[in-house]
Amino acid sequence: RAIVLELALKTRSIMDISTFGSGNMARVIGGAFASVGHRVMIGSRDPEKASSVANEIGLNTIGGSNDDAADFGEVIIHTVRAKPSVFLASTSKLRQKIIVDVNNRDFPRKLDEEPLFPSLIRQSQEDAPDARFVKCFNTLAMEVFHHEAEILRTFGVSVFVAGADENARQTVSTLAREIGFEPIDLGGPENADIVEIQGDFIRTAIFGHQNPLLTSQIREIPAPSKLRFGKRRPGTY
Repeated sequence: RAIVLELALKTRSIMDISTFGSGNMARVIGGAFASVGHRVMIGSRDPEKASSVANEIGLNTIGGSNDDAADFGEVIIHTVRAKPSVFLASTSKLRQKIIVDVNNRDFPRKLDEEPLFPSLIRQSQEDAPDARFVKCFNTLAMEVFHHEAEILRTFGVSVFVAGADENARQTVSTLAREIGFEPIDLGGPENADIVEIQGDFIRTAIFGHQNPLLTSQIREIPAPSKLRFGKRRPGTY
């Protein structure tokens, strides 16, 4: 498996990746992709701030406005907790681009005071219907991204990938592997809602233990040598 991964990384395509927003998640995710050779632009409402963040990352990262980022990126990391039309002059430039929504709702919150739906990704997809939105990376704190890819691979950290466009999910899964994560493809947009809710779950654990390095691992285990308590009976799934 390691040899296959190494060959895949050697033959991968270098992509233009940008961010909407220049905060913590934009900085670390943009930096992670720049560190494995992708061309990265940080976008912001304040281009000077974006340039400052890009300089902090280094690795030939550049900064600009969010509109510049919309033009630049083949894949755009959406870190602004708002619909694209709120901060872009026009959403038309997002047509067919892959938008990776990493956003979660404000936290902590009481579940009975704020509805879970429509999810943030659905709101953005409705706002820019010609873009290809994928939910991913929202179940990780920024501190995780400081690990280099080869170190992260030893931990088997899962990221959950969901969205309507299968090719877009595959692209995001490939990018996630490049920076050290194990992508779990969960399928269509209805499951993107669940991935967003999963962000609440992991943040509950993070805040409860005061540890931003808590992560999720989805792993297959070997089948038991015998069914000690009998076979599965017919049920609801």
